[in-house]
Amino acid sequence: TCRARGVEFTAAFEETLPSVEMEPHVTEEVLGALVQNALDAMVKGGTLTLRAESDGIRLAIRVEDTGPGIPADRLEQILRPFSETTSGRAGTSLARARRLMLLQGGRLELASRPGHGTAVSLIFPLPAA
Repeated sequence: TCRARGVEFTAAFEETLPSVEMEPHVTEEVLGALVQNALDAMVKGGTLTLRAESDGIRLAIRVEDTGPGIPADRLEQILRPFSETTSGRAGTSLARARRLMLLQGGRLELASRPGHGTAVSLIFPLPAA
């Protein structure tokens, strides 16, 4: 799919990542939606990067794109159900992803710079030792 859309895919994972408690099928659904959103945003091609890293307190999985980015005044709005997506259609994927992360005890963070792309992070707390 990436090649067909002129998108380069890269992955950057820390060599050793901790285990976290999550529902694999839920996390797969959320990541799938984030990757699809990133691909939809890059209509003229670009780079899609999947990162995973830990700071010893939490695990972060990040989907980054080099699409057009999202204006600051729209960041919170697009996390609401039925907001307009980058493709102009109404959707619930980011709102649903945010809710699913909260139900798993994690959170979703969104950062974007117009003209430079968007990064969506899934933050999972590490289990107590």
